[in-house]
Amino acid sequence: MATAVFLTSFLGLVVAWRLGPRRALGASGALFVAATFLCTTSRNNAIDLVLSVIPTLQSGMAGGILAESWGVPLILWIHDLPIEAALAVGMLRPGTLPKLGASFERFVYRFATRIVVIGSRFRDNLLAKGVEDERISVIPDWIQSEETSTASPDPEMRHRLAGSSDAFLVLHTGAMAEKQGLGNVVEAARALADDPTISTVLVGDGPTKERLVAAKDELGLTNLRILDIQPGNDYARMLASADVLLLNQRRDVVDAVVPSKLLHYMAAGRPIIAAVNEASEDPAQLAQAIRSIRDNPGLRSSLGANGRAYADKTFAKAEILERWDHLVADVVSSARNRSS
Repeated sequence: MATAVFLTSFLGLVVAWRLGPRRALGASGALFVAATFLCTTSRNNAIDLVLSVIPTLQSGMAGGILAESWGVPLILWIHDLPIEAALAVGMLRPGTLPKLGASFERFVYRFATRIVVIGSRFRDNLLAKGVEDERISVIPDWIQSEETSTASPDPEMRHRLAGSSDAFLVLHTGAMAEKQGLGNVVEAARALADDPTISTVLVGDGPTKERLVAAKDELGLTNLRILDIQPGNDYARMLASADVLLLNQRRDVVDAVVPSKLLHYMAAGRPIIAAVNEASEDPAQLAQAIRSIRDNPGLRSSLGANGRAYADKTFAKAEILERWDHLVADVVSSARNRSS
């Protein structure tokens, strides 16, 4: 049985990142306007389900308006806990605004027939907010690991990233925002400046990138490179060419965000240094971890192999999508039975 799904998107998140918080408020409101317009101008009988992705909460609300108007179930797919994440990185400060945000969050959740979270700690968070256990499903993200794991280390790519094919390459990829706390990596590179054999490379973009580049230039760090986003078809080669992959996340971002890059890192079969909790604000500790893993090739090999094996077992795309198939079929079937 085919199921037609109307998907609301990451539009609110993209708008917020591109325009900044003030203009994003008005632009995110466009989701409500669009949803209202769709509700009043159409009722597509081919739609069986609305699927909304959070972040942002506005996307969830827009999905709820559509689902209610069209008389179809709503699945909320939660990747971040936006209120907790905003508090953790200082975008929100304790007080009236986050309390209002939390109330809005609970209101949005009431629309949902089912809420899918990517980890058990997100589930615990929703239970504490009064969401019924039977409405929550835990389905992790997937990774098509064969695309990443078949790539081989590439001297040309190493030279492109580090400026040398011989350096020990520490690579961080992805967003450069407050929650990553990448100033810690800049300071770790400063602590490693006396060792020309180690090169740290940050690849990506985001609102803190200019600040990171300015700090690097001010300190005169030649062992740290900050590069723009690279072509998508080079991503697997980039990961495979690194000696160690780096994940840095601010210590106060706890149980609110799961960095998706971690799955790709594990599938690449490279060792990972995760600078989280206290380590995310201790550049000396991060620098020591880099030196330690550089000096232990056997440990690098075993850690990389273990990560790839875990990714293949736990996040295989075919198995995760099969779980989604069953969930969607169950939600749609139950809704049809109730309406018949």
